[in-house]
Amino acid sequence: IPKTGGSTLKDIIADCHFKVVANEEGIADGHDQDMDLQLVDVGGYGRAKYVNVDTTTIEGIDRAVQLGLVRSNLADVIVTPYLYESELLFKNGGEDPREGDPRGRLFADVIV
Repeated sequence: IPKTGGSTLKDIIADCHFKVVANEEGIADGHDQDMDLQLVDVGGYGRAKYVNVDTTTIEGIDRAVQLGLVRSNLADVIVTPYLYESELLFKNGGEDPREGDPRGRLFADVIV
């Protein structure tokens, strides 16, 4: 399938709805080497803002967990093909036991 609409949907979320997105765009220009989370502008994408993690790979999800992506509240939308593995992003991680696990909302772009 040459085009399923996934990249268009991500562009609309970031550029039109001004949501901060965590996906593969955030590690462009060497941002996968950053030691802490931050918002990045990726050249050529208008007003879009991205978090400097790649949640479209298992390694990127692991890095996002280590950096505390969900707890940081930087991302409005997390894009990933790894639904089950991304659950780790929402685990408390043994921090303050009085705080529950953060919750997310799931929506799926299913192409049949």
